[in-house]
Amino acid sequence: MLNLDLKDFFPAFNFGRVRGFFLKSEHFRLAEPVATLLAQIACKDGKLPQGSPCSPVITELMTHFLDIRLVKLAARHKCTYTRYADDITISTNQREFPSALAELDGAEWKLGEELVSRINDAGFEVNDAKTRMQLRGSRQMVTGLTVNEKANVAQTYYKRVRATAHRFLTTGAYELNGVACNSVPRLEGMINHIYHVRERQIDIAIANEGNKEKQHKLHAERTKMKNEWPSAIRVVYYELIFFKSFINPPRPLIICEGPTDPVYLKSAIRRLAAAHPLLASVVGGKPELRVNFFKYSDQARDFLQLRGGSGDLLRFLISWKDAFNRYEFRPAEHPVIVLIDNDDGAKEIFSYLNNKKNYGLDIAWDKHDLFFHLHGPLYLVKTPALGANLMSCPEDFFEPAVLAEKLDGKSFNKENKINPATEYGKAVFATRVVRPRAGSINFAGFTPLLERIEAVIRDYAARKAAAAAPVPAIAAAAPTP
Repeated sequence: MLNLDLKDFFPAFNFGRVRGFFLKSEHFRLAEPVATLLAQIACKDGKLPQGSPCSPVITELMTHFLDIRLVKLAARHKCTYTRYADDITISTNQREFPSALAELDGAEWKLGEELVSRINDAGFEVNDAKTRMQLRGSRQMVTGLTVNEKANVAQTYYKRVRATAHRFLTTGAYELNGVACNSVPRLEGMINHIYHVRERQIDIAIANEGNKEKQHKLHAERTKMKNEWPSAIRVVYYELIFFKSFINPPRPLIICEGPTDPVYLKSAIRRLAAAHPLLASVVGGKPELRVNFFKYSDQARDFLQLRGGSGDLLRFLISWKDAFNRYEFRPAEHPVIVLIDNDDGAKEIFSYLNNKKNYGLDIAWDKHDLFFHLHGPLYLVKTPALGANLMSCPEDFFEPAVLAEKLDGKSFNKENKINPATEYGKAVFATRVVRPRAGSINFAGFTPLLERIEAVIRDYAARKAAAAAPVPAIAAAAPTP
């Protein structure tokens, strides 16, 4: 496997070259002012800067013609060509590497004339100091992946990233290229790369299994393996995801039972922003949220086992203390608020929280507490009691006229089971009624619920202030005469 490096790759793409590409490429042919503006945005000091997110994308577009030429050249000699930015790899399963592409000259490998010519004609130069041949049996690297038998990451890189994650989760900082850093996205990117190579490929293979029965069996086995015997990199990834989601959220975090509740609450907060300054601020006449809502993403489902519903929230509450206390570095600057419907679905949650072995609360459908503080930054808020049975859910805070809105001749039903022939459910109600009509709906019914969320934010701020306050000195007792 031949590895070679293009010399001064990004600086080779100067302003004129980038601008000319946008002007003349058959895929763009942009107007001159547009091409000039894009080149000005992408370039710094007259060239594409290394490290800019624009640079790799633009260089990939501009070097496509080089890839075509080298793919054909490699294929002619029964080789495979790959490139990422300035890193080119040409590999083969033949016993001898084709001498037309590279041959051993004394102690060094000399590139074939046609290969060098095609690279030079494209406006690039090979960095001879980084040219290397990797033989079968040695650790073969392609763009950072070890590929002798199957794609993997180098063990040295894996250990370094694990150590970096451990340092961050215990101290709140780590070193990257000798510079102190506390960026979660950068660390997550490194961990995600390893996880994708080592773990996610298995999930992709299962998803592509054509036999549905076999696929179902493999998926069940894989899920059990993830939960009961997680790999070391999966554990590290989980710890970082839990940290960024719940230990160090950038704003107060609200975890609802499902994806429709945030639609209601965001709309209500924006309409009532002036009355709830802890939840939103008005900037330039437009409300901006000061709270975040937990997103039930694929990542949340896979790592945090959070898909929505009271059952998942119960498991979250059960695991919270152990998960939270495991972290040595716990900023916890903002509260984490679990918002549940005050209905039959909360029965098991109430039972768990009331148990003296757990939290020993006194919580029930008929309780009117604004909130319940659980542990650390974690709070529980239930929707305010309504009606004779004192039960409620977020849909109950809309005016009757909104709930009576008909769509395609169908009526709204807030229950999980609906008759699709005559009814539409909560997802349709949120996306086709609430969201498009948010500017005209009266959200006054949500005020008591929003006040509960604000009460949590104030309470947690007071707890943080009290914990940070210096302990007053105890005056020494006067000596006994």
